[in-house]
Amino acid sequence: MKPAHSGARSVAGKAAPGGRHDKTVPHMPGARGRPTSESKAQSVLTQELRRQRNVVSRMSDTDREVTRVLDVLRELTCDPAFVALMNTRGFTTLPRLLHERLTGRPR
Repeated sequence: MKPAHSGARSVAGKAAPGGRHDKTVPHMPGARGRPTSESKAQSVLTQELRRQRNVVSRMSDTDREVTRVLDVLRELTCDPAFVALMNTRGFTTLPRLLHERLTGRPR
């Protein structure tokens, strides 16, 4: 006795949508319905482009946030009451890199 075929079939004997031999798959099928190396490469490149765009977008967002924080810190360090409060709490100096970012010049 022949084993039952596991692929999905429609009543007309053709492959049902989503079945093993469905040609409506979004990639360009090569031999045996597998994606060709060109279509696979295009898919990988498209995903990488999307990933890199997301990274650039997140970097831009982070840069804007850092700029906001630096602007607030510049205002606070100009306030004598804030500077006095920080000195009483033991914060008498700023880290070198933060000082350079706030003043725009190295110490």
